[in-house]
Amino acid sequence: MIDMQRLLVETLKDIDVPISFVARGESRLPLVVFNFREIPKEFWDEEESVTKFEVMINIFSRENYVHIKNAVLKKMKDAGFIKDEIPVAIYLEDIEIYNQPMSFNYYHIEELQQEEGDN
Repeated sequence: MIDMQRLLVETLKDIDVPISFVARGESRLPLVVFNFREIPKEFWDEEESVTKFEVMINIFSRENYVHIKNAVLKKMKDAGFIKDEIPVAIYLEDIEIYNQPMSFNYYHIEELQQEEGDN
């Protein structure tokens, strides 16, 4: 099975912004936070063969974050992720931070193991 957390960190590591899995910290802004969920999509011989990963990314920043958004879009596309939605950014007035949510999908296909004697 694929290690999605590791794949996301590897995909986004070169955008020159701290990356965090789930946790958020306003002291390290700008910051990219991600989370994901797994959804089994297909089975083969009672084993999961296709898994859909729904990835949620949030960019937190006090200033213009468009260059970060564009870098995330490029890195995710280059790694095989499919852009799902980029909703309107939110300004969190109480802490004076912009939050730009983004979502992507990724389909992982398990390689089928042939039993001995199969050709």
